Amino acid sequence: MLTPDHSRTNSVFDLIRIFLKNRAVRQLERKKIWMASALLAGGLLLTLTACLLLKSDVEQDAKNEFDITCTDLNNKISARLYTHAQLLRSGAAFLMNSDEITRDEWRNFYVNQRIEKNLPGIQGFGYSVIIPRYQLAPHEKKIQSEGFPHYSVRPKGKREIYTSVIYLEPFSGRNLHAFGYDMFSEPIHRKAMEISRDSNIATLTKKIMFDRETNEDIQAGTLMYVPVYKKGMPAGTVEECRRAIKGWAYSPYRMNDLMKGILGSTRSIVKKNIRLEIFDDFSFNRNALLYDNKQDIDRKVIPSLLFSLKYSVPFNGNLWYLRFTKYDSAKSGPDYSKVWYAATGGISFSILLFVIYLLLINTNIRAHKLAEELTRVLRGSEAKYSSMISNISDVVCIIDADGIFKYNSPNIEKWFGWQPQDLLGTDVWLIVHPDDMKRVQKRFFSLPEKDNPLKTVECRYKCKDGSYKPISLTAASLINDPIINGVLINYHDITRRKEIEEGLEKTRKELVAIKKIADEAGEFAENTIDTVRESLIVLDQELRVVKASRSFYDFFKVSPEETIGKLIYDLGNRQWNIPKLRELLETILLVETTFDNYEVEHDFSEVGKRTMLLNARQIQREPGVKEKVILLAIEDITEQKTAQSELMRLNEDLQKSKMQIEKNLIQEHSLVEDLTKTKEKLEVINSEKNKLFSIIAHDLKGPFQGFMELTELMAEDINSIPQDELSVMAREMHLTSKKLFLLLNNLLEWARMQQGAISFNPTEIVLSEIVSENIDLIIKRGEQKGIEIINETDQDRTVHADKEMLNSILRNFLSNAVKFTRQGGKVIVKLEKIENSMMEISVTDSGIGMSETLSQRLFKVDEKVGRKGTDGEPSTGLGLLLCKEFVEKHGGRIRVKSEKGKGTAFYFTIPAMQQISLPVME
Repeated sequence: MLTPDHSRTNSVFDLIRIFLKNRAVRQLERKKIWMASALLAGGLLLTLTACLLLKSDVEQDAKNEFDITCTDLNNKISARLYTHAQLLRSGAAFLMNSDEITRDEWRNFYVNQRIEKNLPGIQGFGYSVIIPRYQLAPHEKKIQSEGFPHYSVRPKGKREIYTSVIYLEPFSGRNLHAFGYDMFSEPIHRKAMEISRDSNIATLTKKIMFDRETNEDIQAGTLMYVPVYKKGMPAGTVEECRRAIKGWAYSPYRMNDLMKGILGSTRSIVKKNIRLEIFDDFSFNRNALLYDNKQDIDRKVIPSLLFSLKYSVPFNGNLWYLRFTKYDSAKSGPDYSKVWYAATGGISFSILLFVIYLLLINTNIRAHKLAEELTRVLRGSEAKYSSMISNISDVVCIIDADGIFKYNSPNIEKWFGWQPQDLLGTDVWLIVHPDDMKRVQKRFFSLPEKDNPLKTVECRYKCKDGSYKPISLTAASLINDPIINGVLINYHDITRRKEIEEGLEKTRKELVAIKKIADEAGEFAENTIDTVRESLIVLDQELRVVKASRSFYDFFKVSPEETIGKLIYDLGNRQWNIPKLRELLETILLVETTFDNYEVEHDFSEVGKRTMLLNARQIQREPGVKEKVILLAIEDITEQKTAQSELMRLNEDLQKSKMQIEKNLIQEHSLVEDLTKTKEKLEVINSEKNKLFSIIAHDLKGPFQGFMELTELMAEDINSIPQDELSVMAREMHLTSKKLFLLLNNLLEWARMQQGAISFNPTEIVLSEIVSENIDLIIKRGEQKGIEIINETDQDRTVHADKEMLNSILRNFLSNAVKFTRQGGKVIVKLEKIENSMMEISVTDSGIGMSETLSQRLFKVDEKVGRKGTDGEPSTGLGLLLCKEFVEKHGGRIRVKSEKGKGTAFYFTIPAMQQISLPVME
């Protein structure tokens, strides 16, 4: 009976007490605690730094979002002002191109613009007309006769010029107060109206307070004016603008309503606590405040200022000054949740690390002291353990993780001839047979990954004399053991055992060879039927199961007792009653045929619904025996079929995705083509607008110059001019003015045709007559330069053309011919040839001509080829573009033939008048 070792227990408690009282240990603890405190302080400092950086990133993101919101709103306000200006421009054009419009026409124009839907926030859309003082009374009577008996121009008083709001839509509510109001009498309105009139631009007034008349919903606001000039009058200079002005199209804006229409979905700035203020003065004085959304901001929170940003919105010389202010609050301020998460996590981690470090300090110190005490105890036991190891028959060794010997027991000399110290520090793999190396290493290096010791491994071990002995070894990983710190291996010599096993193996091989010969003469496929992957069944002539493979039993969950000797159809409660299977098997028995890859789908009672691939053939049962059997191979291809179905489905999805991508590409290509066509149309419209104004200036200048020369002759010395010559000059001036008026009319008609206002109307024209009329327009200029102009067209030749367009073509060609021909030259107009029912007319001069490069640039819209004539006459080069467009309108073509210094010939084709043959009457 064993008794407890009380002395050892007491020694352990004594060791603990000594450890607790050790002064050096306490000093070490204090030192480690300071290190732990420093670690805690460092962690908190890193947490603070990270939180500050993260807070800076959060605030910068909020600042960027604030800047984007403010920039977007600034752009919306600027774009809306220019959109309103364009709307007023359209109204001004409507008023300018109509001699007089009715109130209903103005209302219809307003309704068709759909302003309330497209541009919400506009209070009204009106027209203020200028009334000279002498027309004030007739004007008031006229408006009164239209159903407004109390109408009068307000305010009363004598002024040189009156204005009155005669049209304003919607004509209801607060807009009725503006009817008849003279806005020109009020200084703020007047200043904006004068700037608009003199500069031909849309202008805004300074701040105006609306609805003071009713004292209801008083708001700050502004008005926008666009000048309306008299039809046909020039408006290029300030003086011309003042002479041509007849009124203003205008819109009043109440700022709260206007900003509500502009902001729209952007009113989310209120939720973000962004305050928007609009001033019409750079001082941002409260007296100049137009708009402030302060009242919309949540007043329940007490916000603090976070960001502020100022913008200016320029508009035709006017400036609006915008000030955005972002307030910080719990609802709309920067989201500091990430900062708080980082702070909480960092502080928690630092405190946790501090506590863990303190625990490790305590544990490490105590473990270190205990290890020293245990080492002394183990050293005392080492001799006893060495004696025990020396007396066992097996060899014990210790190697480290790299396979280096650390210890060998003395028995190694008895079995293998090595001294224990011979192998210390050497690699264990140097004494393992090379053929066994890989196998032993695989088992050895797996030891650290397993908790169980290495099972017995046999290999060959090298002796000191160079021979190898077979050994059986076991090993245990004690890498973490503080004493062993390595792998403990136990092995012994198994040479005698191997000799006995080799003898037994030789005898076994002889028996196996005999059994193999017997098996080959026995039942069919006894040694191979269980090695194949498919389920195999051998059937006799009556379709009973003779043998089945192991894979068959495993798959269909049946035993050999339930299978052998049974009909194939009765297996597993008739689960094999597959349609056509009996017919196929019986056919094989009769005609000795086969069937391959017969695919069936069947719901088996044990394994469920499966897809099977069947192969069957008739074979000889035993060598030398005529009796035949059927070998039936069954392969489960359910997973393969499922994979094929999934692959087909994926392929179909891929094809659909491909078709959708192609469809999207086609739609994108179509969209790009539509955008390109739209861009080209806009460029053509803009180019034709510029051409219209240039052509007007080009075609009017020549006749005006002739008219001015006649008046200059009369102004210089009218008393010295005989009466008869004066009469002739007066008639000439009258004729020139009539022709000038006709020319202006023609150009305006052409402009209307470009806009689609009138149609193209070709008629029958005698060519020689229209050529003579246009020569008469230019003959005076030709006589001044001594140029002879000759009409060689046939007297009876007619063309099918638009008269006004043909006039413009001939007038431009004749004018250019005279302009670029020197003194004493010649200009000829003639009919060159007729082909394809077209007539080709030419205007040829003997002038200065032009280079081939210049000829190729004449009819291009984006080229400016204007050059001065031989007497310095100016030219814009745009008249030929007009000619080209008119000729192509007739279905003709235009070309030029010129040589520098030898003259120029312009050719163009016009449809000939078709001659109708009448039957001869007998």
